[in-house]
Amino acid sequence: MPNWESLATITQRKQADAELEKVHKQLLIASRQAGMAEVATSVLHNVGNVLNSVNVASSCLADGLRKSKAANLSKVVELLREHEADLGNYITSDPKGKQLPCYPR
Repeated sequence: MPNWESLATITQRKQADAELEKVHKQLLIASRQAGMAEVATSVLHNVGNVLNSVNVASSCLADGLRKSKAANLSKVVELLREHEADLGNYITSDPKGKQLPCYPR
């Protein structure tokens, strides 16, 4: 005759083991997801640092270009082309032409 109390205890133990295994798997999944989130956060932080550096560098470059006399260089070239036939006379006699040799300063 089977011992019903022993069978009930074994059944409960098996159910508890199954539940423990289920919870353990859930814990492993949550742990893996937390690790992936931590890696993603680190990568995004590093990307943000690089983008910030690029933003600062491009702002500095844009400011430098705005202050640069190179912006008017096309006007200088245009004047030189307009007077290429008499360039020597233009640079020595014309008030605008006299400014060209000193332009970059």
